[in-house]
Amino acid sequence: MRLHKYSIAILVSYGVFSLGLLATCLRVVAQVDEVLSASEALYVHPFAVSNAALDAKSAVADLRERTVFAVLSRDEAVVRAAREDEKSLSARFARDLDTIEANYLGDLQEVAAVRRLSEDWKIRRGQILDAAWNGDFDQAGELVLSSGTPAYIELHRTLEGIAEFARNKAAFLMNEARRQGARARNIVYATIFLGFAASFLAGLFVVRRVQRVVRDNEEILAHKANYDHLTGLPNRALFFDRLGQALEAAKRAQSLVAVMFIDLDGFKGINDRLGHEAGDELLVLAAGRLTSALRRSDTVARLGGDEFAVVIAGARGSEEIYLVADKIAARLNAMALVKGSPVEVRGSFGVAVFPRDGRDTPTLMAKADQAMYRAKSGAAGAAGAAGRVVPA
Repeated sequence: MRLHKYSIAILVSYGVFSLGLLATCLRVVAQVDEVLSASEALYVHPFAVSNAALDAKSAVADLRERTVFAVLSRDEAVVRAAREDEKSLSARFARDLDTIEANYLGDLQEVAAVRRLSEDWKIRRGQILDAAWNGDFDQAGELVLSSGTPAYIELHRTLEGIAEFARNKAAFLMNEARRQGARARNIVYATIFLGFAASFLAGLFVVRRVQRVVRDNEEILAHKANYDHLTGLPNRALFFDRLGQALEAAKRAQSLVAVMFIDLDGFKGINDRLGHEAGDELLVLAAGRLTSALRRSDTVARLGGDEFAVVIAGARGSEEIYLVADKIAARLNAMALVKGSPVEVRGSFGVAVFPRDGRDTPTLMAKADQAMYRAKSGAAGAAGAAGRVVPA
């Protein structure tokens, strides 16, 4: 059977178009794969480094807390416990540092600097605990101030730099995913323009799928970048953003803002006695209690480990701030069942108020942190108003 020359022309044209459509569809698939690859990189590398750096900072803070508490306690049993705890905390820090080194996309010299600083600080902690073990608590206290604290601050600052780089890298990869998604959409739109009715419907379906993949991944990545995966609370990055907004609003309205640091007492003991799953359950329970005690204008965040922070915004006076702080403390400090076992949930609280205790984020955070540690060591009394930081 012979085909009409026009029919042949149509078939050839359709064949050419079909090949072009197939090539375009393959290109669309490749673009979607690039979007997903960018998403994979964002999951695996920057978040792994950021989370490991935050956990490493938490381990370093725990080591410092136990060392300082051992010196302040002037108790041989506490010194012995601090030396025993140092082994597990040092191992935890080493694991976090290995994770950072394996996934860090920046200059590995920074990771080497952390290793060097951590070794130096380990030597200084050993000197402090040795002095305390030998009963020379005054000498141990002098070592804390002269060498231990500066070494801790330098190590903490270097880890924060690594975490900040990882967060910035995550933002870069998110933008790259959006760019690749835009390219995929443009290719699909060209396919629709060149197609006929059936090709139009198929191309529209592909567009919807690509848009859904890009949108879903952007939402997931944005949530992971700003919220704690365990408790669902805002993380450190989002907390700083909310605090900055609250301070700007307070400056315009001439109102007060309070930063409240909260550390769960005895969390390590519960972790050791009931297991890490119980510890995670306790963190989720504490997050729920703190959230239920807040006003709509306030923010509670998990900073890492068993540390939480609250922004009390738009207060008209100190009385209002401490009413909220007392409510938070009362709501948190109550018995609970964790893995079927009764557990007494208690926290140490530190409060710093803008503008009395500081006019910027770093100052308020430092004052609240100091007040919380004084409350934990027994120097500041009860939580809430008694944990208030007095200006120097």
